Amino acid sequence: MPKFLVHKLIRDKFADLDHWQGTCVLSQDDFTHELKRKLIEEAEEVMQAETSEGLLEELADVQDIIDVLIKHMDFTKEDVSKAQAKKFEKRGGFERRIFAEVINLKDDHRLVEHCRSQPHKYKEI
Repeated sequence: MPKFLVHKLIRDKFADLDHWQGTCVLSQDDFTHELKRKLIEEAEEVMQAETSEGLLEELADVQDIIDVLIKHMDFTKEDVSKAQAKKFEKRGGFERRIFAEVINLKDDHRLVEHCRSQPHKYKEI
């Protein structure tokens, strides 16, 4: 019988199935960490969705994780909406669908250190 290491947060009804081993209830901090990891996992599945139906299902999974994380952190949806509005006011949205390939910065620009600290996201050329 094949066995696989999964090390992942699973849905409650899946936990009742008898094929899981080594399950435990997480601490508050560990749960927060695993919710964040699960959000990344689900976001990757959004990228892999090839149909509208598949995309909708994966977006639902992402929204589930976001909703649980909001509740777990004692935020409200209103808190999130206010944060969205604040960011929109400051930086705008994505309506114009603009995609950038390169950013040119002066040596003393505040974003230089930000970009250099994340070479996996921002390759210096």
